[in-house]
Amino acid sequence: KQVEDPGTQVVRMYGPDTAVVTARLWMKGVRAGQAFDRRLWFTDTYVRTPDGWRYAFGQASLDLPPKP
Repeated sequence: KQVEDPGTQVVRMYGPDTAVVTARLWMKGVRAGQAFDRRLWFTDTYVRTPDGWRYAFGQASLDLPPKP
């Protein structure tokens, strides 16, 4: 399960043809029999083409420390 933490998404425009989206994600599930529950930041980059917006690049942070 992957959920975007409410209120964390920011969209920044760099000129008319490039957009960068950042937000904090909460990921929870089971992989290879091991449960996980983590939060991380992601950044996605989109570029405008003659056919519309296209996803160009994405990256994710290391796991954030648990909340106290």
